[in-house]
Amino acid sequence: GSCLLSRTRLSACSGLAFCDHCGAEIDGELLSDSLIERILVLQLGAGLDTTWGAIGAALWHLGTHENGRRRLVAETGLIPTVVEELLRAYAPVNTARRVTKPVEVRG
Repeated sequence: GSCLLSRTRLSACSGLAFCDHCGAEIDGELLSDSLIERILVLQLGAGLDTTWGAIGAALWHLGTHENGRRRLVAETGLIPTVVEELLRAYAPVNTARRVTKPVEVRG
């Protein structure tokens, strides 16, 4: 049915990423407030987990690579590149693959 809170949220939105859910429909019906809340809780949890993992990995790396940390402090212009490289090297989300038949790796 009608989703009053979703319409209210949509009219109050100011371009936030979650606003796309507020006006979303399935078969012409707005998503219920309950479903929107569950979607947002899932996204919030996923975002917190990946952010925590990325920050933790970056701190661990910088804490165990003194020369790199010193260079970064001395050359702050490297920060954007270092952030990109840390996210690449320690990706907080990995894609898993299932092996469906016997394979030889590095053999």
